[in-house]
Amino acid sequence: MKGLLTKDFLTVKKKYGMARLIMDLAIIAALLVVLEGAGAIYVSFLLVPLEVASLIITLANCDEQWRWGKYAVALPLSKRQIVTGRYAFAGIGAVIGACAALVVNTISYFCFPAYQYGFYLFLSAASFCVVLLFLAFILPSNYWLGVNAGFAVMFLLIILLVVLGIWSRVTDNAIMGFSSPWRNGAFHPVRCTPETSGNRYLRTLPPRSAAETAIRTDAGSAPF
Repeated sequence: MKGLLTKDFLTVKKKYGMARLIMDLAIIAALLVVLEGAGAIYVSFLLVPLEVASLIITLANCDEQWRWGKYAVALPLSKRQIVTGRYAFAGIGAVIGACAALVVNTISYFCFPAYQYGFYLFLSAASFCVVLLFLAFILPSNYWLGVNAGFAVMFLLIILLVVLGIWSRVTDNAIMGFSSPWRNGAFHPVRCTPETSGNRYLRTLPPRSAAETAIRTDAGSAPF
């Protein structure tokens, strides 16, 4: 198992190198600077899953090009162990992606505090779940149908996320919709305090009496 993980690590190091890391850091910095509070959302839900998925597809592509299967037959390893090693490396990549998302969300919280820190922790956890979802479809596709199928699955999942984001922005009816601080073409940071959180909660409740309606009307005038 250790040898398989070392092989995958050396393959990634050869294919990606420091140039890819610098490019990723530049993209993250650009998203945070340009989109401010919304940048962490795009990094968590798009960039991190895309990088981890492309990492796994690159490994599968290298195995196919270098005919790794012929060498693996000569090793004292079963197919189950080889597949388990790839899944283990994918799990390590998912954990690293979650840590990267946590660091980016923490930076976003201190530099562009649009929400409470708990929300950024939620974004990091959600990013990890999205990565696992990507891997759950891509890894079996790579083994059953080949590298091209894994790439097609990744492309379809990215399209699905983009469509979900557009739909949430239009309908304001999903997580990627309510989490975005962009409204009416401008950025409106929402700094959550006990007072504003209570007011927002009141506005979500259906009115049951004239008194409650008056209270919610007063709450609706609270600045955000």
